[in-house]
Amino acid sequence: MYPELALVLGGCKTLPKTGCTSHGLSPATKIIMLTMTKCIKEFIYIMDIETRFRYMDFNISIRCILCVVSMLSNIECNAQKIPKSIVRNFSICIPRNVDSINFKFATDGYYSMKEIEGSSFNLNKDTFDINIIFYKRGMLLYNFFDYANKYGGDSKKYLSSVYHGIEQDKFYKGFFWGVYKISNDTIIAQVIFNRGKALLASWDAREYKFLILNRTTLEFLKMETRSLNNPTKEQIKTLQKSMQNRSFLHIEFIHYDYIPPYDNSWLKKLDWIWCDKSKK
Repeated sequence: MYPELALVLGGCKTLPKTGCTSHGLSPATKIIMLTMTKCIKEFIYIMDIETRFRYMDFNISIRCILCVVSMLSNIECNAQKIPKSIVRNFSICIPRNVDSINFKFATDGYYSMKEIEGSSFNLNKDTFDINIIFYKRGMLLYNFFDYANKYGGDSKKYLSSVYHGIEQDKFYKGFFWGVYKISNDTIIAQVIFNRGKALLASWDAREYKFLILNRTTLEFLKMETRSLNNPTKEQIKTLQKSMQNRSFLHIEFIHYDYIPPYDNSWLKKLDWIWCDKSKK
């Protein structure tokens, strides 16, 4: 076996902590990448030569691959930044002051939108709740939920737990955080999903539009949805087809006193998202 595999065969726990340096992948991460490559080569070598296809070697190779892939999903890589193409495609920034936003809808709570599986409004089909918080600061949180199901999917209980400091990490470091502006009777929102610290994850940024029907009701303009990831023509067609095959009910406002502040949002800490850098 290869020397690097000794680390893996020991149970994975002996591997040094992975991460990124200012110059890219850390030495520990490079070791894991090299180990995975050699594991795969070893596995293919065994598979190709029947005379050497022994259960022990097969078992060891499987352990090697599964273990390394598992660790790769947890590699922290703070040095990886949001692609410049996404930054350029963000045309909205956090305003200089709250007074610059002409609020035509309620913001002392959150909005809930039901998505119905399929293109027809059949309530017998599976439905999904998409929750949105619009902050007066010009920021929003799109599609938050009780991700660990600790509160039985109860959005209010989940928000309360974040508000009181019990559940904060996923709320502020995950989900789709973004910015918005109001143009006439339409809310234009641009959001980006925090790729987290997983090496194999990717950034995802989108633009959504909502029609303001009254102070407590919005309508999702699904066909106005667009990707901010510099999509190809084929990807644009795929997104449009996907939206055509989805149905959404009107977005209803839910008043709630325990809305977590946006102060600890990861997006707020980025210089480029501010209209006035000094307001950060």
